[in-house]
Amino acid sequence: MRKILLATTALVAVAGVSAANADVSFSAGSAFIYTTSSDDVTDNTTAGDNGNSYGADTTMSASWSSTTDSGLSISMDIDLTDMTAGSSIGGDFGTIRFDDGGGGAGDAGAGDADVTPDASTGTNTFDFTGGESINGGAISYTSPDFNGFNFSVGTTNGGTTSTADETSMSVTYAASVNGADVSLGYASGNTGASNSATTTVGVDATSLNASIGVGDITISLAQNKVSADNQADNNTTQYDISSDEFGVAYALTDAIALSASSTAVSGTATGTAAAGVDYKHDQSSYGIAYTVASGVTLSGTFTDFTNSNGTTDVSGTATVVKLAVSF
Repeated sequence: MRKILLATTALVAVAGVSAANADVSFSAGSAFIYTTSSDDVTDNTTAGDNGNSYGADTTMSASWSSTTDSGLSISMDIDLTDMTAGSSIGGDFGTIRFDDGGGGAGDAGAGDADVTPDASTGTNTFDFTGGESINGGAISYTSPDFNGFNFSVGTTNGGTTSTADETSMSVTYAASVNGADVSLGYASGNTGASNSATTTVGVDATSLNASIGVGDITISLAQNKVSADNQADNNTTQYDISSDEFGVAYALTDAIALSASSTAVSGTATGTAAAGVDYKHDQSSYGIAYTVASGVTLSGTFTDFTNSNGTTDVSGTATVVKLAVSF
């Protein structure tokens, strides 16, 4: 921690601003989470499978920000949970960000339509359940606002022993139109194959999403795609999958919010060298969130899902109850 603080002080000092003049903020949250699930896969009771679990999840972060005499905005943030950090320099030219966790702004236009608090597939781990698959980059640039439009690009180097370099780009638009809040986003990303072996793949991903909010109702739509390819056309590692997603959120009162989402995933998953296998995943989620007090939220989410990967078919349900506090 001492090294981090020294580095932060040095960064601000270089910008011509005293560290003492920086705005410092801390945020944290903790949640108790209970999950129960059931599916048509036989539990391994010998190994202790029972479909129920509970535990806690705690996060903490800190940020520093200031403005130089010349008008540049300088900021730095650190996620104290996984110990990743980033910094940015902004001005009339836009914003440049450096992020050692790859969380830059190159994926700013990516998104999904799952608006429920905590959709879950229980103890199952599926290859793809929807959502976007784009990284923001270790270095990124975001343009100034152009009448609601912004664009951003990001990149991450694969390192000295890998050619899996990442690039990403995004376009976003946000505006208020006749009383409706409208937002649109598009992002694409590419990760190169890590080496020239016939089983390694380069990955391409795109995300197209939109939302419109009128009064207490917000409707979200998204289409996300991800594919992997290699020069040898080796289907043991290639795949091509897309998802269509829909979500609706309704603020019933100032303290109670209702939500529902659906996701339909289809495509070709990794298979034999001769041909891939059909992949399909469908899930519907329904959620409710109640604000008990400022910074205290109680939520519940029920999810019904089916998955087929060409070998195994799984159907089931999962329920997640969470009590979260934050400041």
